[in-house]
Amino acid sequence: MEKFMKTNGLRQAQVAITSKGVIMAERAYTWAEDDRVSKVFTAAAIDHLIKRGKLSIRTKVYKRIGYSAKDERAMSISVKHLLEHKGGYDRREASEDISVDFNKEYLSKLGYRAVQDFAIRTLA
Repeated sequence: MEKFMKTNGLRQAQVAITSKGVIMAERAYTWAEDDRVSKVFTAAAIDHLIKRGKLSIRTKVYKRIGYSAKDERAMSISVKHLLEHKGGYDRREASEDISVDFNKEYLSKLGYRAVQDFAIRTLA
């Protein structure tokens, strides 16, 4: 489907199968270049949470999600560090497959194995 969409200049598409006027199955498709839309969407979602007082730019990420990190330095990683890509992880050097979908189960496994590639940078 992605190949069809790219060939025809489509970013979104919907497919539905009907029988006698009843939708039997449906699916929506979308695609974007890696890291282009997700960064903007993530920043907007975080901004939304901050403006509503549900999150702070200085919120410590691991504490907020309720996990302990194997590398103690990771406990200092804040929302700001992640937004600015200063959390101490380098995806080019990562020993983990960081292209997978993240969920609580995956994060809990990652939290006990991942060691930072470099120390976090201090907040300005």
